[in-house]
Amino acid sequence: MDISFGYIITFISLIYGLALTHALSCVVQLIQNINKIKNYWLWWIWAIWLFCIALGFWISVYAYWHDCVEWSMMKFGFVTLQACLFYLCFYLFFNTKEEINNNLEEGFNNNKRLVFSLVGILFFLMFVMSPIVSNSEKDFGTDMEFSKIFLPLIFIVFAFIKNKIANYIFAFFMLCQFVLQIIMTM
Repeated sequence: MDISFGYIITFISLIYGLALTHALSCVVQLIQNINKIKNYWLWWIWAIWLFCIALGFWISVYAYWHDCVEWSMMKFGFVTLQACLFYLCFYLFFNTKEEINNNLEEGFNNNKRLVFSLVGILFFLMFVMSPIVSNSEKDFGTDMEFSKIFLPLIFIVFAFIKNKIANYIFAFFMLCQFVLQIIMTM
C-alpha cells in the first residue's frame, strides 16, 4: 500500500476522537444530572485515568509508527484494530445515566471485567506487539520493559477482583503513576 503515515494517523485519530467524544458526552450528562445519580468515586478515578491514557495511547501510536514508510494491509489492520479496541473500551466504560440506571457503581461493576480485560489487551498490543509488527527498535526505558508484561496481566487480574479497597488502591496507583510519568518527561 502506498499510503503516507499522515493519512493513516488521521484515520486512527478519528476513531480515538469518536471515543473521546462519546466519553465526554456521557461525562457531561452525568455532571448535569449529578444530583439524580448515585455517585461512585472509583468510577470517576478510572474515568480520569482513561482520559489520560487516551493521550498516552495516541502518542504511542505515533511513536511506534511515524517512521514506517511501507504500510502493508496487516500493519494498517493492526493499528486500526488497536484504535477500534480503544473505542470499544471507552464505549463500554462511559455510559449514559439511563444505561447505568442512575447508579455509577452498578454501571462500573457491570462492565468492569470487559473494560479491564480490553485495557490489558490494549497494553499488550501497544507495548509488546506494536514494536514487533512495526519493526521498531525504540527504547522507552527500563520501566517500560517491566510494564510490557506486568500491566496487561495486572489489568486482567483486576478485572476479576471485587474488593473495593484493592480497586481504589489500584486506581489511585495507576493515576498517580501516569501523572508522575508525565512530570518526569517534562
